Formats: sequence, structure tokens, C-alpha cells
Amino acid sequence: MTFPVITLSYLIPISLIHSFLSIRVVFARTRLRVPFGDGGQDEFARRIRAHGNLIEYLPLAIILMGSLEILGERPMVMHAAMALLLAARIAHPGTFWARTGSPVYYFCRIFGAFTTWAVMTAATLRLIFLLP
Repeated sequence: MTFPVITLSYLIPISLIHSFLSIRVVFARTRLRVPFGDGGQDEFARRIRAHGNLIEYLPLAIILMGSLEILGERPMVMHAAMALLLAARIAHPGTFWARTGSPVYYFCRIFGAFTTWAVMTAATLRLIFLLP
């Protein structure tokens, strides 16, 4: 069994994205004095969703990718998949900052969501063939 070094190396910048999104929520919560929920504030709700979306998808994605690497997936495939996942996780929060309906909004939303799902689905299907 190999240690998932490639997965972990990409997890570092993804974790920094998580920290950034978390800090944005905490600062807004403090500034707006909203202990729970979003207080009816659209901007605050967007910050919460940007962070929440990462938390909803990232754990399973990392488990899938780490499992692939442990089971011996080729390094080039791992780098390609993890780079795509990182790019998707960088792009997706742009959905919550861009003006709704703008080209940036649609790019961030479609690229971020579709690429995350595609990487996770491909990893799941690949795991079927790599399992002993």
C-alpha cells in the first residue's frame, strides 16, 4: 500500500480555500451580529453557501481520490484529476460573488459543479476496476 502523497499535496491548497471561506463567514457573522442562520442577508447567505458547498462535496472527493492513489492509480492520472478538482473548487465560490446571470456566474457555476461531479464520478467508476 502506498501513502496518498499526491492527494495530500493537493489537499493543502484546497484546505486553504476552506479556511478562506470559513473566515469570510465568521467575519460576516461577527460584523452582522447574526449568531445563527443568515439573518436574511443575501450576501451573508452567499458566503455560507460557498463554504457549505465545499464542505458538502470535498470530503467524499478526497476519500475517493486518496483511495484511488492507495490502490495504485497512475501518478499522471492522479495529478490530472486532482488539478481539475482544485480548479473546480477555486472556481465554484465565484458563483456566489459574481452578479447572478453574468457570464462569470455561469462559468463558475457550470465549471465548478460539473468538474467536481465529473472527477468524483470518474473516480468512483475507476475504483470499481481497481478494487482487488
